[in-house]
Amino acid sequence: DGNFSTIGRGIGQPGVWGARFYEGNIDEIIIFDRSLTESDLTLLLSGVEYPDDISGHYKFNAGSGDILFDHSGNQKHGVISGATWSEDVYVPPIPPAIGGNNSLIFDGENDYVEIDEGIFNLYYGEGDDCNYTISSKIKINDLEKEGIILGNGDNSTGLYIKVTSEGKINLHIGEENFYSSDLLIKENTWHHIIVSTDCYTTNYLWVDGVQH
Repeated sequence: DGNFSTIGRGIGQPGVWGARFYEGNIDEIIIFDRSLTESDLTLLLSGVEYPDDISGHYKFNAGSGDILFDHSGNQKHGVISGATWSEDVYVPPIPPAIGGNNSLIFDGENDYVEIDEGIFNLYYGEGDDCNYTISSKIKINDLEKEGIILGNGDNSTGLYIKVTSEGKINLHIGEENFYSSDLLIKENTWHHIIVSTDCYTTNYLWVDGVQH
């Protein structure tokens, strides 16, 4: 019925496309229940303080175990399936250490993290609840995989974010697709992407601190 949310996997739609698994590292995902203002964005990019209305905050810093902890206070912890802990991180302020600064690496075959199905309150891409900002730090090994970074639903329901084989950011909402006009993502390079949407009407995209 499409009621699931995952990191690193898209469930696929029978007869249209199969499950799409992400290949590379992910280091921190933050999900906000609203579009961010410019002042909010400044806080987010500082990495020191975060705006309010956080639905889920996954720091990827446990370094061991099969739980991806949600630090938002909402207890929407994820269950890691296959992905392994790595010390390869986004611009580490200190050398990586167990329980300090880590990421998860996904093999592009069957790795993912299952998170609370209520993390997105779309139902599905309709109504006043469809306002989100999603921040993620990623390093993709293989663009050809077109793996999904974070998603809820299949090809015709819900919301997901992926990077195309060309390196464009793709925001998918319901049956609509929105693409960045530029090729922004390179293989084997860390990027910080922020997508802010009110679903269908207005979408904003920042990559590595630059609005596109």
